[in-house]
Amino acid sequence: MDRLAAEFERIGMKTVPQNLSRDGRMGRMIRVGNAEICFGIEDDDESVVLTDYRRIDPAEGLRLGFEELLWFVEFMIARPQLGLLRIHGLVRPVPLPGALPTDRLAKCYRLLGGRFERMARGEEWIVLEFKDYRRLRRTPPTPSPTMGAVAHG
Repeated sequence: MDRLAAEFERIGMKTVPQNLSRDGRMGRMIRVGNAEICFGIEDDDESVVLTDYRRIDPAEGLRLGFEELLWFVEFMIARPQLGLLRIHGLVRPVPLPGALPTDRLAKCYRLLGGRFERMARGEEWIVLEFKDYRRLRRTPPTPSPTMGAVAHG
């Protein structure tokens, strides 16, 4: 378990092992509010890779749709002792109910201060440096410590 997952566990938020990419790299998944977020710390030890961000209940009605992502980013920014400086976010189509369209996810990263990083295997990667983070107007949710995660197949 990496130090970010350990911090979630320390405050009572359960994480579970999760396959992050096609190369078999493992990370963790956490459930926050109405979303599941799959993440891991990169080999540079300063970057968090975020490979999946999906809504659990797509029928919840009209809302920002990114509140949990904002919370996730601000969770790391509020803890400089973790030594994390950026997110490398994968913008990949996910053929599951609740998955956000790739254009909406990419737009959210850009609104937060992210920029195009690279294309790999036909998938876009965006980097969000925490020093460039622009907070949106809405206040991210405060997750309940009882929220947990379950592994996906």
